[in-house]
Amino acid sequence: MMESQSNWRKRTILFFASQCITLFGSQIVQMAIVWYVTLQTNSGAWVAAFSVCSYLPQFFVSFIGGVWADRYNRKYLIIGADALIAAVTLAMLLIMPYITAEPMLLTALLLMSIIRSAGAGVQNPAVNAVIPQLVPEEHLMRYNGINATMQSVVQFGAPVAAAVVLTMSTLRATLLIDILT
Repeated sequence: MMESQSNWRKRTILFFASQCITLFGSQIVQMAIVWYVTLQTNSGAWVAAFSVCSYLPQFFVSFIGGVWADRYNRKYLIIGADALIAAVTLAMLLIMPYITAEPMLLTALLLMSIIRSAGAGVQNPAVNAVIPQLVPEEHLMRYNGINATMQSVVQFGAPVAAAVVLTMSTLRATLLIDILT
């Protein structure tokens, strides 16, 4: 009994830690893109477009993502969505030096934000659906609270971290952070 109790706690802590790291990297990139667009364009319309494209696809895709999380292997959904987000970020990292016109770069970043947001719309419902599989029912409320707190801390800290990283480095370096996390 003691071995089993220790085992689920260890798996849950490792899962939460990995999700915290990947979520933090993703949020840093999303915020860095908005900061970058703000600094480069000085345009409220571009900033609004990026803000909408960073979150609206996730909102709509999460309805489908929730159904998929109920029907398919959640582990594969989480890994697949995170891999898609990393792949599109890597593609942007590789093509950025070849895009010389600012409108083209902004369009490419906008497309990347849409795809990344859609990937999060699959990943987040799957992550939330995995928690009851990892945690015994009597501890579920507490661990759901820990997960919600972790997400709030990441969302609070990511804009600050994005501003610091973007100030000290480049947007490409910021993209690399998400790929590594």
